[in-house]
Amino acid sequence: MKIKFLQTASLFFTLLLLLTNPQLLNGQVTIKAGIDFPGTQKTSMANRDTDAWDDAKKVRSGFYVGVELTDVIRFIEYGIGIGIHMPRTLSGYDGPFGYFAMYPLLKVNLPSRYLPAFMARGGYNIILTNGKYSNPDNESWNINRAGRFRSGKITNQFFYGFGVGFDLLPDLMVEAVYSNHGIVFTTVSETYTGPLEFDYSVRYQKISLVLGYRIPV
Repeated sequence: MKIKFLQTASLFFTLLLLLTNPQLLNGQVTIKAGIDFPGTQKTSMANRDTDAWDDAKKVRSGFYVGVELTDVIRFIEYGIGIGIHMPRTLSGYDGPFGYFAMYPLLKVNLPSRYLPAFMARGGYNIILTNGKYSNPDNESWNINRAGRFRSGKITNQFFYGFGVGFDLLPDLMVEAVYSNHGIVFTTVSETYTGPLEFDYSVRYQKISLVLGYRIPV
């Protein structure tokens, strides 16, 4: 219930920001590109009828592209953004995966361009696969292009991130960002007592190095 609320609140806030702040259209657009360094996907399963299970897998590096629309009030920069974490591979799994993210953002700019800026973002992410993202050792994890498991479903969830940035030039900046993405795998197994549902909570965490180019609009 808490995750559902965070998803709904994030989407609502993003739409509200667009509809009630026309001055964003007079702000600036930042085009971003960078690299996601190798990260970790942590999976945990808990069910009232089973013991808890935890697993961690290494995720290889991948590329990132995105765009943000922001405005500035004194030293506070705020706005909205979207980003695509290009498909990358996961140790022990078949097929690549990535994420599409949409989010509101907040950034605190210190008085000098030689001082860092601090940022935070949080929103909704959607997993991207080519239909082959699977764990060969667990058939219930295999999904098709419709985003459903052979014996369950996938639920996209909330993500968050924070980091620090510096201006290299007046219109060129660099950021180091930590982000944490989440989904839930729900699978159903047949047992002698009937169907048993399992929820796999999956969190993918990484650090990214991103370049951004600002364009006034």
